[in-house]
Amino acid sequence: MMDTERSGLDEAMDVGSSTISHLKSLKTAATFSKAGYGAALAWVMLAIIGLITLILFATKRFWVYEGGF
Repeated sequence: MMDTERSGLDEAMDVGSSTISHLKSLKTAATFSKAGYGAALAWVMLAIIGLITLILFATKRFWVYEGGF
């Protein structure tokens, strides 16, 4: 019986419920020939990361010390 070769992407996807979302979008786009759905997942991730970044920049005056020496 021959062992089937598995890519690193396949092994990373086997983590179960803790699947990393960017790996899911990549595998969805490549494996299931749903490039549009994979691209939509990537845009949603970008929007979420952008929103988190804006929140952090807006609140940095409360938790970042920018004083001199």
